[in-house]
Amino acid sequence: MKYAVLILISLVSFACQASSPQPMPSVTIGPIPPVVDVPATVNLSVAWDLETDPQVTGYRVYRSLVSGQYTFGHATAACEVSATVNTCTFPIPSMVTNYFVATALNMNQTDPTLQESAPSNEISYKYPAPLPSPSPGGLRMMIVP
Repeated sequence: MKYAVLILISLVSFACQASSPQPMPSVTIGPIPPVVDVPATVNLSVAWDLETDPQVTGYRVYRSLVSGQYTFGHATAACEVSATVNTCTFPIPSMVTNYFVATALNMNQTDPTLQESAPSNEISYKYPAPLPSPSPGGLRMMIVP
């Protein structure tokens, strides 16, 4: 067995020496684009128009990494604010798509429990892409320092 391995190595070595080297084709490389410094996280503000209904007592904003998958309620809201506040700011990681919806809250006068509206339109953002154009009356986003 020792001789068989030695012969095989010798044959491979001979075959490599027998072939003449071929010249490498030349490759032209274009200009190298500048390196863009992308921060690991940015602050993204989600904003909306305040509701004029006097029964609205606040808003909740929900955040997800999967489109359309939200668990609604006080414990799972990413942000909950009073009726006079119309923004929530989130640190979001670069290169990860984040999805957001908002709901309005009001106190039912006959049943003193907090009621939550159906969710708003969903918006999404993946930094460093350009911010999407806001839809009229819908959620909008901005990068804040």
